[in-house]
Order: sequence, then C-alpha cells, then structure tokens
Amino acid sequence: MRKIEMVAKVLSAVALSAQATSPSGQMTAFTATERKINRSRPRRPPPPRQLPLNRVRPGGGLELFAQACDPAQPPLTALVPEANPVYTAAAHPTFFFHMSDAPTDVARAKFVLLSSDERAEIYSAQFVPSRAGIVSVSLPPEDSAALVEGEVYRWYFTVYCQNTDSVLGVNGWVERTTASAPAEEVPTEAGLPIIWYDAIARTAEALASGARRNGSLSQPQWAGWLSAVGLGDIASVPLVGTMMPLPVEPDSQAGR
Repeated sequence: MRKIEMVAKVLSAVALSAQATSPSGQMTAFTATERKINRSRPRRPPPPRQLPLNRVRPGGGLELFAQACDPAQPPLTALVPEANPVYTAAAHPTFFFHMSDAPTDVARAKFVLLSSDERAEIYSAQFVPSRAGIVSVSLPPEDSAALVEGEVYRWYFTVYCQNTDSVLGVNGWVERTTASAPAEEVPTEAGLPIIWYDAIARTAEALASGARRNGSLSQPQWAGWLSAVGLGDIASVPLVGTMMPLPVEPDSQAGR
C-alpha cells in the first residue's frame, strides 16, 4: 500500500512539473500571458535632460577665482538667469555681459559658441572693449552661425587681463525655441520673459535708442528683470553696445 502511495505522489509531482513547462521547455500559457501583460504596459519616458546652471559670474564651489581684472571693480557678469533652460527664438541671438574693467586692464575678450556636446564649434570671435559697461555679442548673419530650432548650445565668454595672468570666465546655455511670437508677447513665468535672450535684447535696444514701449519707459522693465534673476546691482550700468570682432588671427597667435 505504501508503495502505491509513493508512486501516486511521484506521478502527481511529474504532472505538476509538466504543467509548468511544455516538453520543448517553453513557458506555460499562464506565464506567457503574464509576460505579455508586462510587455503591454507603457514604458516610462526618459527623464528630461537637466542642464547645469549657467555660471553668470567667475568662480564657483570652493575654489577662488579672480572676479575682475581690477580687484576693486565689480565681477564680470553674464546677463542671464542661472537656471536653465533659457530660450531664444532667433537664429542669430545676442548675448550681454557686464565688463566693469577699464579697457586698459583688458587684453582681449573671447566668445565661443559650441554644440551641446561641445564637439562642434559654431562661432568663435575675439574682441577688445572700447569702454567699461554692459557689452553685447551678436552672432553674425552667416548660415554657419545660425542656431537650429529645438537645439541646445553651449557658450563661453572669457576675459584675458592685461597686467596680470588672471583669466575671467562665465558660461551658459541657449536653446532655440520654435516660438514665433515677438518676445514682448510671450507669456511670462515669475515675472520673467520665457524667451529671455530676445526680450533682453529688444529692451536693451529700446534703452539705447531712448524709445518707449507700451506707453512706459523700458528702464523699469530692464531693472525688474535683472533684479528678478539676482542682477539688480548692475541694472543701472550703462549700455556700451555691440562689440565688433577682431580680424581672425593665425592659429599660432590665437591662443593664450
């Protein structure tokens, strides 16, 4: 009797094993259905790309960096918010910087625009400031320097001091959006224009020409935007205008 019971248990175990897998070793209908359900579940989209903060003034972290060629002057400053993304709708946008040093203290300045992976150089130029103040750098109208809609780019602005070995640097990002509305008509977030580069450029142009926009002076708008991004201390600095690039130097003389 005991032998019969043992044989019955063995046969039952074999039957259960046969239900788990087929003779060819394939999964049962239950397991296959479960995997099919798992495959049909929507995959999570990849997380959005988080760009680093823009470095609006030289330095950062625990390291000490020169802030200006003349230590008594305010720091070199890029007129952009720290947080990204920062947009433009223009193919050839303009970038603004506060250079507080006298021209005699600056050997030259250099602006470089790169692809987001920094493998391709879109534009590079060197400048000599004519006077202290807020200067601007505009991309030339050539197709080779045009930003592509939906693409992100990295820029660097570097100042080489005249009488010292100090090198000042700020850097950041710019993304060209597909928006077609003028910068003034784009809705704002937290009091800031969404298309920052274009709005700040239009306001600077209005300030330089003394024009009025929407029945009010542009100065309060300019000061409000800069204060909102922590740059209120330079809101009253005069606008110098666009710096003209120097002639291209041979590679052997370009670097320093």
